[in-house]
Formats: sequence, C-alpha cells, structure tokens
Amino acid sequence: MEAESHEVRPHVSIEALGLSEFDPTFGPMPPIAADVEILDAYRGVAAYAEANPVYLVAGDLGMRLRANARGIQLRVMPPALRQPLSTEPDESETA
Repeated sequence: MEAESHEVRPHVSIEALGLSEFDPTFGPMPPIAADVEILDAYRGVAAYAEANPVYLVAGDLGMRLRANARGIQLRVMPPALRQPLSTEPDESETA
C-alpha cells in the first residue's frame, strides 16, 4: 500500500502510513484467546466496582493459573455447577 500525501494548507501536508510500512513483519493480529478476554473483563468490572469485592469464578486449572498470575481474586467453581465437556452439539444448537 502506497501512502498518499494531502495538502492541508500551503506548504503543509499530511501523509498517513499503514502499519506495515513501519514494521514489515506486521500482519493480521491473531484472535484474542477467550481466557484473556474474560480476564480483561474482570479488570473492567473490578475497576467499576471500586472498593467492592469482585471475584472471578473459574473451573479449569489454566484459567485459575492465569488469574493467579495477574493477582485476580478467584473462587473455584463448585463441581456441581460445572458444565460437562462435550464435542456433541446440544439440542438447542441443532434446532
């Protein structure tokens, strides 16, 4: 992509460069992992809640490790509330 220059006023122009022109290794960004989105959402809720306690409830070890590494207050999901892992679509997805 070639940058275009546009004159704003006499002797003053602006030129917009694409990110790939600054860094030739730049490419499409990979999608953000769901766990990272959840942890980011926790940070937003915790900031909004101010002094009120906010806890992240997680059932899987990976999420608990990520939360712990970020200093996030965590509660372990009770086994009775966990959803079973399945590769089969449930009835609502096939209707």
